[in-house]
Amino acid sequence: MRPVVLCLVLAGVLSGIFWPELQQAVEPFVRRQLHHPCTNLFAGEEQPALYSIDDLYQASYGRAGLSHVTVAGAKHHGNSQLEVWLQQYAPGVATPIHRHGSEEVFVVFKGQGSVFSKQDDQTALKEQHFQVNSTIVVPSNVVHQIKNTGHEDVQLLVAIGQPPIQVQVLASWDTPQKQAKPVKPYFWDRSCPPAS
Repeated sequence: MRPVVLCLVLAGVLSGIFWPELQQAVEPFVRRQLHHPCTNLFAGEEQPALYSIDDLYQASYGRAGLSHVTVAGAKHHGNSQLEVWLQQYAPGVATPIHRHGSEEVFVVFKGQGSVFSKQDDQTALKEQHFQVNSTIVVPSNVVHQIKNTGHEDVQLLVAIGQPPIQVQVLASWDTPQKQAKPVKPYFWDRSCPPAS
């Protein structure tokens, strides 16, 4: 089963069965400053890794209004197929306009906003609104942007394949896609978080 499909199944099960408990459990984590050094959790092990989100590092990575926690990642934990993040966006905050060669899934825990997307330079800009309990699935290589258009923070669980993520950023929606600028490695994959 593909990692993104597995994440969708897991998100569906969690949202249908454990949603109130999951929402209460996740919210405190995006408010804390957490610390965990890079550790390859799978080095020499062929068994599941177990650790606490309390031990993970949270940062804005120079983007005002963003809070990002890599729950499971390539640089941070040695994952090779899938990264999982917790993210929080303040009102008015948006991701860069970007694309990447892997599928991406967002599960909305709190808040509301819009996902903007454009298949190619010839198609019109599309806006879709999301709210709590929405799941957003972005196909690979689709230019997109997530924006908090509400009056409270947006909290998301994000799963993306093929880590570490290879992002191409566009300056505006009018920028031709062939002029997208590569950002490699992406901000949270550039270095290990500081040890606590």
